[in-house]
Amino acid sequence: MAVPMFANLRAFFLSCGLIFSSLVTANEQQVLLENGLEKCVKAGAITLSERNNLLLAETDLTLLQSIGYCGCKSAVASYAVVDDEELIRHEMFILKDSRRMSFVISNDILRDSEVSGVNVRLSCGN
Repeated sequence: MAVPMFANLRAFFLSCGLIFSSLVTANEQQVLLENGLEKCVKAGAITLSERNNLLLAETDLTLLQSIGYCGCKSAVASYAVVDDEELIRHEMFILKDSRRMSFVISNDILRDSEVSGVNVRLSCGN
């Protein structure tokens, strides 16, 4: 009798995992990176992750040359998260070396499945 119960629980958790992974896959296709520093910074593919109740768009930023060559006045870069032309978040960060970057898309995990048409705009911070 105990075996079918555990089999049902295992099937339940497996189906929950499949539903979550399909939501993340759908969202990944809808988060675009607009790289305003493309002559100085190469951005890799975006992957979504969840950490500490935050939805993050993660990518590798490879510095090709100083962002000063792209018109920036310092090593300060910025990103803006925009959803249908509405500014959701804006942050500045130092970009002196290549690095893995996590852009905060949402701080409301309940909203994860509603993320659509989100753009991350990378540009100079000053």
